[in-house]
This record gives sequence, C-alpha cells and structure tokens, in this order.
Amino acid sequence: MARQQHEMAEIVHSMIVTLARRNNLLTESFRPESGSRQSLEMKWKDWAQRESIIRIAYTIFSNDVQYSVFFSHHALLSVGMMKLPLPSPSAVWEARTAAEWETQLRQIKKSTRSRYYSLDSAVESVMSMRDPDHKREFMQCFNVSNPLSIHLLIHGIAAAISDSKYRSVASSMTSATESLKVADFDEALRHWRSCFDKLPESDRKSRVSWCAQVMYHFSAVLLRNNLSDIQMAAGSAYSSGRAVTPQCAQAAYSRLVSTDPVSHDSYLHGVEVVSLCLQEADSQTSLNTGTIGFPTTETRPLWQTYGAFLGLLVLWARTLGLEREDGEKKGPASASTILSSNSVPAVAATTLNNMYQRELARAESSRDDGRMLKTELRQLIAIVCDRLTARPWEICKHAFTRPLSTLFYQLE
Repeated sequence: MARQQHEMAEIVHSMIVTLARRNNLLTESFRPESGSRQSLEMKWKDWAQRESIIRIAYTIFSNDVQYSVFFSHHALLSVGMMKLPLPSPSAVWEARTAAEWETQLRQIKKSTRSRYYSLDSAVESVMSMRDPDHKREFMQCFNVSNPLSIHLLIHGIAAAISDSKYRSVASSMTSATESLKVADFDEALRHWRSCFDKLPESDRKSRVSWCAQVMYHFSAVLLRNNLSDIQMAAGSAYSSGRAVTPQCAQAAYSRLVSTDPVSHDSYLHGVEVVSLCLQEADSQTSLNTGTIGFPTTETRPLWQTYGAFLGLLVLWARTLGLEREDGEKKGPASASTILSSNSVPAVAATTLNNMYQRELARAESSRDDGRMLKTELRQLIAIVCDRLTARPWEICKHAFTRPLSTLFYQLE
C-alpha cells in the first residue's frame, strides 16, 4: 500500500460515512414490528435485515474510531450519533433456523433488556457510575457480557475521549474541569476492564477481544497524551492524515520534552500494546471461526504490526521526558500490575517484562532508567523492523520502517 492508496482508502471511508449519515443509517431506531400475522420465518428474516443494518453501522463507527486513534485523522463520527440499539448477542445472530432464533431470543429477553439501548446510552451510563450495584445493573441491562459489546463499548469510550480532548467544546474547559473529566474517563476505563475480565477465557482470546484490548490501552494513552504529537515527533508521515513538515515535527518534539511528556501511566499501557501486538498468530484462537481468531496459515495482519509500531513510539517518547522527570515522584498508575506477555517471542517477552516491572517498582525517575530503556527499546525496534521489512507493501518501508530505523540510531 503506497501513500496514494492510503489517501484513497481515506476518501472511500469518508464517502461511506457520508452515505450512512445521509440515509440515517446510524440513528434510525428500529423496533420489533407488531406483525403478529407474519410467519415465524418472515419475522426472522425481517429481524435479520434490521440486525444487519445495525452491525454495518457499528462497523462503520468502529472503523472511524480506529482511523482517529491509529492515524490521528479527524473523526467523522461521535459516539453521540450512535442512537442504534446495540447488536444482539452472537447466539441470536448465528441462529441457523427460525426456530433456533426464536428460542435464543426468548432466552436473551429473560435475562437482559440490552436490545433497545444504544452505544450512546451505554457510554453515558458507564461514565456516570460509581456505585457497585449500579455497575452490576449496567452489565445486566446493556449485556456487556459478550465480546462484541465489550468491543463496541471501548470504541465508544475512545471516541468520547477524542471528542472531549479535540473537539471545539474542549477548548473552553478549565484545568479543574478537565481534571474531573479525566477522572471520569479513568473510572470508565476501569469499569470496562472489569467487564472484560469477567468474560470467559475463550472469549478473551478471540480476535475481537484482542482488538478491544489494544483499543483500551490506546484509549488510556490518548487520555493523557497526544498520539498525533508522538507520531509527528518521530517523523511519521501519516500523522493527522497529512504530510508532516519539519516544523510540525520539531514543535511536537518540543511539547514532548517540555509541556506534554509521556506519563508513567501511558508508558505502562504502551508496553501492554507492544506485548499484545507481538503475540504469535496461534495464540489468538476462537472456537467460532465466524467471529475471529488469526488463522495460523496466514501472514500476521499488517495492522497488528502497526499497533506494535505505535506502541514503540509511545515508549520512545517516554525516553524524551525521563531526564526532565529526574527525581520526580510518580503518581498512581491505572494500568495492571501484571503484563500479559503470553505467546510473545522470548527475547521480546523478557525485554517487555523488565521494562514494565522496573517502571512499576521505581519510586522516582532517574537518568539510569532512561539509559536502560533506550537499550531495551533498540531490541524491540529491531524485532518490529524485521516484521515490517518482511512485508512487500510500500507503506511498511516508507511510513513505518524508516522512522523506526532513524530512532534506532538516535537511541545509541
């Protein structure tokens, strides 16, 4: 994929979003039709058509969030636009017959009311919850006990974070108001993690859950740091959907070493991203081939290695601020105290775990930490560059490998 193809993909995405909005695809509130005279088969077909539209709409929204987070493009959609009901659980969607569909639907109706709640409502609720009883009610009401709902919820939270930080209304916030908002998002992310950890182990290993975890960690980074600045400072040509001039790169670099250094918490989440994105393909499996699992016979998806690329940039940006933080005490971290490094290549797993545990253990920043981090970062950059150069696409060589190679030599 060359730069021209990347730009074309952005144009196509914009056209799809525009068409979806013009046709009210994202806001139309579907309700079950009374249709008591319809046969069961016709009811099933009508429901399947409505459910297909809902799932297409949420796919468009998820793609828009990923464009915004991974490439720092301006989001075309906001979570407040998503008035559609959340998708039905997989057991209902994957029913093979009308009778099976009816049985599964009855089971769902006995235990949850989520069918008529939108992503907008779900994010609004999770942002306002403090009481444990309310959290349990949330899981019951919004049916966040399945991987797809968990996946959509974290994309909704990520979109809300972006809206809060980068849309025009954010500019009017006072520092006190902004601190309260960050605290609300921290609580929402903690609740999301709690919901995710309650999934069965087989569901947590599915591909859709893997994507949700990566978005969760990037959301935590985005809450405190500007991913666009990090990409621009590193010389990435794809930040904000435009070519990065030397002046823009220098300005971003200056912010990272002065007013907006990568925080301790963002660093830990960056390590988690790299660990997830370096997992081998056979570690992400699912009994349901329709929902996911990376086939072991296929090459690792490019976006998985791209996630590792972005995670490395966060770790690199952390080195820029360590000298400034020399002797500065850390605040409490929201990241987990255990790094998930299953199925990561041995050298990378050892390096990542050392980086993670050392950051958790130290009470203050020191210059020695910066030197050690640079050494370990070079090891990880070499691994990711090897994976990128193994791909034939032009985007790997020019957009990703080149800035990583430059950083590799700068870290000497």
